[in-house]
Amino acid sequence: MASENGCGASSAPTPGRSNDERGFVSLFSGVSTFIEAPRRRNVTVKRASAGELLEEAVRALGLREGCLLPATEMPGEENREHWLEKGDWLALAKQVGARSIFFVGDEPVVVLAELPENMDDRRFFNRIWSMARPQFLFLARPGQLEACQLTKPPVRPTGQLAGENRRLKFATAIAEVQEEFREFRRDRLETGAIYGDPGFGQGADRADRALVRDLREVRRQLIESGLDPEYAHSLIARALFVRYLEDREIITKDYFDDVAGTNIEWQALLEKEIDGEGVFEEPELAKRLFFRVLRDWEFTYALFERLALDFNGDTLSVTQQEREKVKGNHLELLRRLLIGDAVGAQQQLFLFAYRFDVVPIELISSIYEEFYTAKQGKGNTQGAHYTPPALAEYLLSQVLMEEVLDKRPRVLDPACGSGIFLVESFRRMARHRIIGQERRLSQEQLRDILANQIVGIDLNPEAVAITAFSLYLAYLHYQKPRAIDANRRLPNLRWKHDRERHDSTQHLDILYAGNAFEAIQSSDVRIAERFGPGCADVVVGNPPWGSLNKKSKDDNVVQGWCNEENKDKKERTGERVIGDREKSQAFVHLARELLREGGVVGMLLSSGVLFKQAKNSQKFRQVWLTRCRLGQVINFAHVRDLYFSGKDRAGKGISPFILATFTKGAPKEEHRFAYWSAKHTDIVGKTRAVILATSDMHWLFQDELRRRDWLWKLYWWGSARDENLVRTIQRFYPLDEIGKEREGASIISGRGYTVGNKAKGEDWFSTYQSLPSHYSLNRYSEISEEELVDLPDRVERPRIKDLYEGQRLLFNEGIGHGRKLTARLATLRFCFSQSIHGFRFYGLSGDDQKIIFAIFRSSLSRYYFWLTAGSWGMWYHKINLRMIRQFPIALPDDNSELQHRIVGIVDQLRNIDQGESNFQLVQEDARTEGIRREKISPRITDLEQDLDEAIFDLYVCGEADRDLVREMCDIGLDFFYNKGKSRAVMRVALPPKRRGVTADLPKEQKQGIEGYLQVFLRIWNPDLLPDAEFGWQIMGNAASPVLAVLFKMTALGERPEWEEDGENWQAVLDRIAGSARVPEDRLGTIYSDTFIRAVSEYEILIIKRNERRHWTRSTALEDADTTILRAMIRQEENAR
Repeated sequence: MASENGCGASSAPTPGRSNDERGFVSLFSGVSTFIEAPRRRNVTVKRASAGELLEEAVRALGLREGCLLPATEMPGEENREHWLEKGDWLALAKQVGARSIFFVGDEPVVVLAELPENMDDRRFFNRIWSMARPQFLFLARPGQLEACQLTKPPVRPTGQLAGENRRLKFATAIAEVQEEFREFRRDRLETGAIYGDPGFGQGADRADRALVRDLREVRRQLIESGLDPEYAHSLIARALFVRYLEDREIITKDYFDDVAGTNIEWQALLEKEIDGEGVFEEPELAKRLFFRVLRDWEFTYALFERLALDFNGDTLSVTQQEREKVKGNHLELLRRLLIGDAVGAQQQLFLFAYRFDVVPIELISSIYEEFYTAKQGKGNTQGAHYTPPALAEYLLSQVLMEEVLDKRPRVLDPACGSGIFLVESFRRMARHRIIGQERRLSQEQLRDILANQIVGIDLNPEAVAITAFSLYLAYLHYQKPRAIDANRRLPNLRWKHDRERHDSTQHLDILYAGNAFEAIQSSDVRIAERFGPGCADVVVGNPPWGSLNKKSKDDNVVQGWCNEENKDKKERTGERVIGDREKSQAFVHLARELLREGGVVGMLLSSGVLFKQAKNSQKFRQVWLTRCRLGQVINFAHVRDLYFSGKDRAGKGISPFILATFTKGAPKEEHRFAYWSAKHTDIVGKTRAVILATSDMHWLFQDELRRRDWLWKLYWWGSARDENLVRTIQRFYPLDEIGKEREGASIISGRGYTVGNKAKGEDWFSTYQSLPSHYSLNRYSEISEEELVDLPDRVERPRIKDLYEGQRLLFNEGIGHGRKLTARLATLRFCFSQSIHGFRFYGLSGDDQKIIFAIFRSSLSRYYFWLTAGSWGMWYHKINLRMIRQFPIALPDDNSELQHRIVGIVDQLRNIDQGESNFQLVQEDARTEGIRREKISPRITDLEQDLDEAIFDLYVCGEADRDLVREMCDIGLDFFYNKGKSRAVMRVALPPKRRGVTADLPKEQKQGIEGYLQVFLRIWNPDLLPDAEFGWQIMGNAASPVLAVLFKMTALGERPEWEEDGENWQAVLDRIAGSARVPEDRLGTIYSDTFIRAVSEYEILIIKRNERRHWTRSTALEDADTTILRAMIRQEENAR
C-alpha cells in the first residue's frame, strides 16, 4: 500500500512571505500540470476490501497531494517535521484505531479508518466522534465506504449510523468512489467550500461543543437542586477526573476494592451491576465502577478523599463545607446525567458517548472558562478570561518555534485564567522533546518541563485551580498507566507562602494566585525569583481588556505600579505611562519587565493599544515602540464577532482586539514588521475561518508608526498609495490654524451641553431653545424654528455661548447610515447637545465658510477621516472634536473661478426643498436583502458629484487619487459595514467583450474590470510604444472563484494569438482557487490568500479572487507597479 505521508502541497507560509512568485512558464507550457489526468475506473466484480476503498478515496480526491499523515504513536522520518503541531493528533488517531488523518493546516479535518472486525460501527463512530475536532470520518469495511459527519450527534444504542444525517456519501465499489465522493476533493476541503453545502450542519453537536453544552446543563441542574455553584464546579471537576482515570485504566477495580476495604455494603455496590432503575444509554458504561460508587454518599467521598491522598495535587482536596453542602440527591442527579438518563423534561444529554481517554484534554480549560464566565458575569469585553483555542494555538506557534523550544524557554502567562496558553505551551514542549528522542518522555522529564518552563499568575484562586487541573491532565496524558501507578503523587503546582516544609521535587510552585502587579514588586526573594522582573523568556496570554476601575483595590495596585516612577509629577512621562486607564497597556509594560533581555511576548490585546488618542495613550506607544521590536500585529477588529460571540458562549463579546508579538529590546532604525488586517468575507461567515489575504498584509517601518500613529488606522483598511495621498492632503494647515491660511481669521469650537442632574446654570442659557436630542444634520437646508424644542430641565456644562448664535458650522459626532460625516451651516439662534460639535468663525468671509462646509460634506473628508480617525470603526462610529480641528483645510483664492464654482454648488444644495433632501431607505437587490441603503434624489446626487470634483480640484488630486477616494468610499466602507454581504465581495461583472487591445475598451472612464484594464494598459503601454502594445484577455466565467487576465505583447495594430482552450483554462483556475488559500494555524481558521502576478518576456498573468474589490482602478495601479518592478528585476538577472 502506498505511503500516506503528504503535506507537501499545503505547507503554510510564514506571515509576511509572498507566494505569488510561482512558476509562470508552467502555466503556459501546459495546463496539464494543474489538471490531473483521468484514470480508468477499476471496475471489478470482486468485492473491494476496506483498504482498497480507502486507497481509492485517497487517490481520487487528491488527499496525498495535501497533508495526509498515518496514525502513529511516535514521530518517525515520515512525520518528524509535522510532529510539533500534529503529533498529539497522530497518536490519538492510533489510539482510537484510525488509519490516517487528513489535515488542513494543522487542523484534523478527515479521519480515515477501517472498521475493525467484530466491532459495532455505532461504537466505533462514537469513539472517533470523541476526538472532538475532526469534521468527517471516511469509514471503510469490505464492500462499503461511507463519509460521515462528526459534527452530528453520537449514535445511541437504538440508533443507526446513517441516521440524523450523519452519512453524507456512500459507495459500494471502487468504481463509485470518485463520483460519489467528489465533494470531498482536496481543494474543497482546503478552501472550506465543503462547509457551504446544504448538507453540512453548523457543528453544534461536535463533541467539543456538545460537551461544554452538556456540562453547562449538569451545572444548571445541580444549582437548581440547591447546590452552591462553587461546590457544583468542584463536584463536576472530580467526576470528570475520575471518568478520565477510569477510562484510561489508571484506576482499576483493584483501586475501588482497596477504597471499599472491609465495608460489606460498599463491596456489594461494586459487584452489583446497575440495571434496575433505568437502562444505561450506553451499555458499556455499566462496567464503569464510578457510577456504582455514586449511589452511596459515604463511599463517594471516601473515594474522593483517597484520590486526594494518592494523587496529592492542588485541586482534589475536599473541604468540610463541601461535605456538608453536597447531599445524596445531588450525587444521584449527577449520576443519572452522566449515564445519559433523561431527567424530568430535559432531553437526554450526550454524556453517555464521551470517551474521556479520547476527548482532547484542552476541552477541560474551555469547560471551566465557561463555568467561570457564567459565575462572574461579563460585559462586552469578553477578553478577561475566555480565549478561543484557535487564537491561542496560532499565537503560540508564532513565539514557540523549534529554535525557541531548543533553548528550553521559561514561559509565563501573567493572567492565565483557566490555563489554555500554559497547557498548550506544555504540550508543545513535550512534543518537541519527543521529536528529539523518539520515545515517550519519562515522568521526570515531564516534571522538569512543569518545574522549569511553565509559570502562571492569576488574580482569582479559582482560575489558578482550574489551570492546575488542566496541567495535571496534560501531565498524565503523556504517561502510560503503569508509569502513573508507579508514582501517583501529582506535583504541587500552586505557590503557598505558608508551607511549613518545601520539597523542591514535590512543590513546584509555578502557579501564583495573586496580583501580578504586586508580585513583580514583591520584596519576598522567592516570589521575586519566580514571578518577578526578568524571570521569563517568553510571556504569553490574553490579559483582561477594558479600563481600570477606580473603586477596585486590585486595579489601583496596577495604576499605582504604572505611576510609581512619577509620584511627584503632575504629568506621567515614565516608562510605564498608560492612557485611558487601559488594562492592556499596563500588561504590555508588565510583560516587558517580566522578560529577560531579548525575550519574546505574544499577546491578545485590546485595539486601544494602537488606536486610542488620549495624550497618555500616545506616550504609551512611544515607550512601547522605543523599547520593543514588533514581530507581527494582526488586527482582528473586523472579524471579532467570529471568535467572541455566538450562542455557545456565555458572553457576547464585541470589543476589537489585536494579536501582537514583540521582542524586548530597542529596534534598529530600519526595523520592519508584518501588519495584517483580517477581513470578514462570505467564506468566513460560512466556515468561521479568518482569511489573511496577502493584499491585506503590509511590511511597515516601526519608526514610522512611532512618529505617525495614525498609520495604524490607515493600514488597517488602506495601502501605501493611501498613505501618500493622506500625507499630500496634510500639506495644508489644519482647521484650528485657519489664521495661517487667511490672515486675521480665528475659530472657536466645542461640544454642546450635557443632560445631567444640575439646574440650567447661567441665566443666558435658559433663554435658548434647543435642537432635539440626536438630531441629524444630514440635510443641506437651513434649520427652521419649528424643529426646535424646549431645553431639558437639568443640564450640565452649558458650554460656549458663541457657539449657539451667528453663522456657524455644526457636525454630528456620530457617523450616520450614509457612512458620512454630517455637517450643516446654521444661522438661527439655538443651542444643542453634546452629540454635536460646533465651530464659530471670526474674520472669515461667508464664502470661505461655505468652502469649509463643502470640504466636510465631500468624499475627500470622509476618505480622510475613515483612514485616520481611530474612533471610527473600532469601538464606536464617530468623529471626535480633535480630529475635526486637525483636518487640513485648503481655501481657493478670493474671487477665483474655483471659489465661485464651489460656493455655487453649496448654494444650490442649501436651497433644495427639505422634503427632496430627505433620505429614503430602500432594498437594492436580493444579495443585499436586509441591508440598509440610502437613495438620494438624482438632483442631489449630481450636485454632490460636482462638489466632489470641485474639492478634488481644490486639493489638486490627480486621477489616481480620485480613484482611491471613490473606491474607498464606495467599496471599502461598504465592505466594512456589510462584510460578507458587501458588493465588495460580489462576483465581478464581466464585460461582453473578453479580449482585445486598448482600442477595444470604452473611451469613457469605467469602473470594475474594464476600469482595471484601462488603468493597467495606461501605465504599461507607453513603455512599449510606438512599436508594440499589450493585448488583454479575461479568462474565467462569472461563477469562477478566481479570474485571470492575460496581457500579451503584440505589434501595434495587430491582434495577439489568444489562448483558445477555454475548458483547460477553467480547470487551471479551479485548481488555483483550490490551492490559493493556504492554512496558517492549527484550527484552519487563519489562512493566507495568495495572488499570482507573473511576468515573462512577452506576457503578464494576473490571477486573483473573483471579487469586485480585487479588480478596481486602484488595484490596477498596484498590479502595474508590481509587475513593472518584476520586469526590471528580470531584465537585470538576464543581463548578468
